Amino acid sequence: MNEIKINTEENLIETNIYPRLETYYLVTDNNLKNIREKNVLADIFMLITSLSWGSFFSLYIAFITNMISKEHLDVIIIYRNLFLVFSLLFSFITIWFFCSSYNEIRSVKSQTINSTLNTD
Repeated sequence: MNEIKINTEENLIETNIYPRLETYYLVTDNNLKNIREKNVLADIFMLITSLSWGSFFSLYIAFITNMISKEHLDVIIIYRNLFLVFSLLFSFITIWFFCSSYNEIRSVKSQTINSTLNTD
C-alpha cells in the first residue's frame, strides 16, 4: 500500500499517512443463531458435567474413607459407577459442543472480504 507524505514549505510539520486495511466477515443470521445455540447447550452441559463429577468424587471420597455402613456400601458403589459413566458421557458431549462452536466461528472467519482502497 502506498503511504502519503505531507510537508509544509518550511518543513516545520512533516507527517506520513498510512492507509488502513479493514476486514469484513460474512456473517448471516443463521450463523449467529447456530453459534448462540451451541454456546448455550455447551454451557448447560458444562453445568451438568460439573455436578456429575462433583457427585462422583463425593461418593468416591465417602467410599475411600469408609464413612458408609456395610449395608449401604453396595448402593454407594452402584451410584459411584453410575456417576462416573454419566460424568464421562457429559464431558464428551460438552467437548463436542465446544469444538463444533469453535469450528462454526472459524468457518465465519474464513469467509472474509478485504476492503479495497483507492490510492490515486
